[in-house]
Amino acid sequence: MKKVLVSFVCLNLILSSTAIAKTEDIDIVINVNNSRFANLQKESIDDEFIRILDNLTQDDFVKVYEQVIDDNYYSSLTKQEKDNFAVAKLVENYNHVNNEMISTYGVSRYLPDSYARLNEEEKKLVRLNPSEALAVYAASKDATNETLRRFKRNGEDDVSDAFRHAFWNAHMTTIFYVDQITGNGSRPSTAIASRIAEKWATAHEQGATGLPRTMDLYNNNLGRSIAVSNLPVKYDILSNKVYNSIETGKGKMIVNNKLVATKL
Repeated sequence: MKKVLVSFVCLNLILSSTAIAKTEDIDIVINVNNSRFANLQKESIDDEFIRILDNLTQDDFVKVYEQVIDDNYYSSLTKQEKDNFAVAKLVENYNHVNNEMISTYGVSRYLPDSYARLNEEEKKLVRLNPSEALAVYAASKDATNETLRRFKRNGEDDVSDAFRHAFWNAHMTTIFYVDQITGNGSRPSTAIASRIAEKWATAHEQGATGLPRTMDLYNNNLGRSIAVSNLPVKYDILSNKVYNSIETGKGKMIVNNKLVATKL
């Protein structure tokens, strides 16, 4: 199934200790001495997040991802705290522009680009794992742009489609691997990174049937396998490895209603 992911923003976040964190362009005050007040604030933010979800675009999520990716404070948070932070940021950014966002709806038909266009399984994942959604949307946008750079198109069921899905999954796997390093400080697991990427990629295929689904799932797995075999790996090197794999026929595409090896 070929759709595209949305975007993210952020607001005041209230967690369970007292601290002041400095992000690129905003001070986020975290105050939980009054837990009752904190819970009320979080409920209000969560309600607002659900209300605006259908209006969020890929660029909204990517904007938040770019704001936090190199932020040491964000990296030190737990998974739940990152989710809370992401939701707050998305709400804050959305309200800050007073609904004057430029929508990217329809920029890419094939990977997630807006919440409203996601299937129900993807929407469920966004609501449950908003911090992961930031990375998934960022990887989706990068994969779409990288495919355009290499093939001058973003096709469907062809070799460019095979590359896009493989690179999207490889890129997601790399992001979720690095997140373990900078996040909780424990030894990173390639298996965990691959499983998170697989969870999102498989959800994206909900409702898809026949050869297109088989093709996408195959290329998704190929991309994750390439990443796992090379982690940690730089973006350009990863892109080259995925491209070389597609070029040498390790991917799948559809020709004359048959699933065949990729060929440039």
